[in-house]
Amino acid sequence: MMYRFLRSMPLLAALLMIPASTSCRDADQSPPTANAAKADAVSVAPTTEAGFAKTWDKKNFDHGLWDRLLREYVDDRGRVDYAGFAQSAAFGEYLHRLAKTDAAGLGNDHQRLAFWINAYNALTITAVLRTLPGDRTRWPAYRIKDQKIDGKDIWDALQFTVGGGRWTLNQIELEILRKQDGLRDPRIHVALVCAARGCPPLWNRAYTGRQIDAQLREALRRFVNNPQQCAINVKTHTIRISKVFQWYAADFTDPRFSPHADSIPAFLAMGVSDPAVAAALKSGKWQMEYFDYDWRLNIQPHGK
Repeated sequence: MMYRFLRSMPLLAALLMIPASTSCRDADQSPPTANAAKADAVSVAPTTEAGFAKTWDKKNFDHGLWDRLLREYVDDRGRVDYAGFAQSAAFGEYLHRLAKTDAAGLGNDHQRLAFWINAYNALTITAVLRTLPGDRTRWPAYRIKDQKIDGKDIWDALQFTVGGGRWTLNQIELEILRKQDGLRDPRIHVALVCAARGCPPLWNRAYTGRQIDAQLREALRRFVNNPQQCAINVKTHTIRISKVFQWYAADFTDPRFSPHADSIPAFLAMGVSDPAVAAALKSGKWQMEYFDYDWRLNIQPHGK
């Protein structure tokens, strides 16, 4: 039975019980009705928003709460303590603020970009908690790609109230971050994390509007210099890289995106630490190869 482990955590359990498929158009993170709780065979205590903050700066959204959560429940290798998030009232508070803040009202595009990256990563954790099996010993074998709700993948089945609308994870990535003017930055692909080991590791810091460009530069640097994500062989002019760079190849060279480059190797040069390797990436022909994507859960050891 899904998310039975949440029975002892009624606040977050209620936040996560999101109707799917045909009903997801009308869904949010609100507590379920009695009928919904019965249908999902989950017993939760009645929950209200009484304990949540009523006001905060909705023009200059502060992601400090998310930053503290990431520092506490994500290690330096990007592995996640999902049980810790499930038990955290602060996580429920952060989801509440995401739901009650209109991203269009934020001060500038940098703030909106940080908002949507953080929201995507937080809601991906929410989606995992929504679909984890009750038996914790099965968590390490969980694959987000295999989770279906009424025949739909998680990225399309679950819809969240966030940023002034109702959005699925795919809509946040494909319709907001990749399409809206001022937000098209191909470095999102090394910052968005889909809860799989094959994804770029989840950074245990929050993105902020004030530092977003420097933070995305650092995200690209970490990715390019991580041989498990990007292996560059200058002698053979071969790059073995995450399939993210195959799936979204056009974004890295599209003039509508900033920054962009003439080729994917030239784009990767922006993050390479070795000047000689960076220069080589900007010239000649390169063979692209792709790692098999590891869809196992990016969970901390011992099934946390």
